[in-house]
Amino acid sequence: MNKKLTILALFLSIVCGAFAEKAKIKTDISIFGVAISVSDSVVYMTDMQEIGKVTVEKKTKFLVDRREYSNQLSEYISKTGDGRMTTLVSYNLKKKKAEKRYLKIKERFIKDGYVVKYITKEEFAFTPVQESEEE
Repeated sequence: MNKKLTILALFLSIVCGAFAEKAKIKTDISIFGVAISVSDSVVYMTDMQEIGKVTVEKKTKFLVDRREYSNQLSEYISKTGDGRMTTLVSYNLKKKKAEKRYLKIKERFIKDGYVVKYITKEEFAFTPVQESEEE
């Protein structure tokens, strides 16, 4: 009987742990976006931007609703006529680290022979996403 209770308690703790709410915090981030097409030699890169009060997971620093930021860039690219591009965003809580990543990616595209076109903050700006209820 004692063994069954121990197994039941272990099972319940695993199930409850899997459904536990992840701790989240509001913070500022530095973010930039890239749009690239496999069939074109043009790459679009946004300026480095600062966004305030976004939600990240406390432990992993993973940006909640990060897909929405990529979708914002994708919508902008679609409006400019280059709709068949894959978009991604890179961010960091520390501006220096985000800038280092930005330069590394930009240099890599140039080295690989891509034509890098820049999207200024005046042309496109990321907007903070309200945290979704399903997360």
